[in-house]
Amino acid sequence: QEIDEEVKEMDDLILKKLKGNDTETPDSKVDKRKNQKFYQIKVNARGVTFIKIEDNLFSEDFDMETMISKIFEDVIESKSKLSRSICRMIPVEVGCLASMNNFKSYIKDLISKHFNSQEESKTWSMAYKCRNNNKFSKDQFLNIILELIPSNYRQLTYNGDITLFVDITQHLMCLGVYRLYNKFNKFSFETSLNKVNKEGLTERED
Repeated sequence: QEIDEEVKEMDDLILKKLKGNDTETPDSKVDKRKNQKFYQIKVNARGVTFIKIEDNLFSEDFDMETMISKIFEDVIESKSKLSRSICRMIPVEVGCLASMNNFKSYIKDLISKHFNSQEESKTWSMAYKCRNNNKFSKDQFLNIILELIPSNYRQLTYNGDITLFVDITQHLMCLGVYRLYNKFNKFSFETSLNKVNKEGLTERED
C-alpha cells in the first residue's frame, strides 16, 4: 500500500513537471483510466515497478528519455531522492514477451529510429541483463544488432555515446535506445547523487 501511494505521488509529480508548473495539480480527468497518462502495470518481477505511459496523450514530439532527464536534473539540483523506494528510473521503449522473434522485430524499428547513416560518427555500446531466464545469451542479441547498426557508428564495450538497452526478467523483455544512459549513471538516482556529492566535496577541498 505504501509503495502504491508513492507511485501515485510520482505520477502527480511527473505530470506537474510536464506542465511546467510544480504548483499545479493534475487535471481531474487524469483520474479516469481512459485519460490517464501514467498508471502502474503489475508484473511478476520482484523489485520492479512498471509505469505505463500513454504517449498518444502527449504531443507528437514527446520523448520519454527527455522526460526522465528532466526528473534526474531536478533530483541532482535539489540533491534529494524522490523516494527511498526508487533506485533507478528507466524509460523503457518496448516491453514484450522475451523471444528472439520479438527482439528481431522491435530492435530493427528502434535502431531505424535512433541511428542515422548520415549522422556524425558516434560510438555505441550494449547494456544487457538477463534474470531468472536461462534461454538467452548476450551474444545472441549482439550478433543481430551488429548486422543492423550503420557503419558510421563504432562499437565500444562500455560507455558508448548511445546505449542499446536489453533487460530480461523471467518472460518479460524490455528494450530501449538511450543517449543519456551514461550521463545519468545508468539512470540510477543514488549513483548520480553520490557522484554530485563527491564532486562538490572535491571542489570545496580545492
